[in-house]
Amino acid sequence: MTDTDTRFRRTPGWLVVAGNELRLIMRNKTVAVTATLVPLAMIVVMSLGDGDGSPGMAAMHLVMLLGFSVYATTTMALAHRRAAMFLKRLRASPVPSMGIVAGLACGPVLLFFAQSGLLAAGHAVAGDMPPRDPAVLAAAVVTGAVTCAALAFLTASFTNTPEAAQLTTMPGFMVLIGGMLWVLNTPADEVTAVQLAIPGGAVTQLARAGFTTPGEIAAVPGVWSPVLAAVVVSTVCCLLAARLFRWEPRS
Repeated sequence: MTDTDTRFRRTPGWLVVAGNELRLIMRNKTVAVTATLVPLAMIVVMSLGDGDGSPGMAAMHLVMLLGFSVYATTTMALAHRRAAMFLKRLRASPVPSMGIVAGLACGPVLLFFAQSGLLAAGHAVAGDMPPRDPAVLAAAVVTGAVTCAALAFLTASFTNTPEAAQLTTMPGFMVLIGGMLWVLNTPADEVTAVQLAIPGGAVTQLARAGFTTPGEIAAVPGVWSPVLAAVVVSTVCCLLAARLFRWEPRS
């Protein structure tokens, strides 16, 4: 029995994979900068340019964090691990496939959760706009993370190298930003199911509601529609990724 097998038996497999992924992310300069410095720098610049916070601006920041920290970072990391044959070796370990997937996505998602906390604190202090409904905002953070992680696995299916991710993630970014802008330019009570079905649309609607509507999540009108839309979109992305994702480089 190898040391790796013994380690997997002592600790839940997905947790071991997640810990290794966090360390690998921070060692890769390109991925580390994409996951941390770039999104935070964008928030600082935008905050300096406009001292007055708004729900729309907060939602925009959240979607940008999702795009950089979860979507782009996970896509690049998966492409790098596959090119290095790490995914092939990992799949031969005692960890089940679902545990591997959860562990690989856990690192970028945890970074995003930390950045989301900083984002909320920044808007509360600099923009004088604390979240008025943390439950709704938490729903935006969680559903957005799941959706973008699923999109990353789907995009990684067509990404052979980390460098290629700069091109393969562009359509996903366009969809996220397009869905966000479409919702932001529509009054909250006029957002349609089609807008919510676009990745980025439901998250934007939830984030905007989290900063504008007080009360419990069940008492906020229209909140469950974007939650359901986000769940459906992430489920579709997960099913497509499960069918198309490759554990080994193309021969």
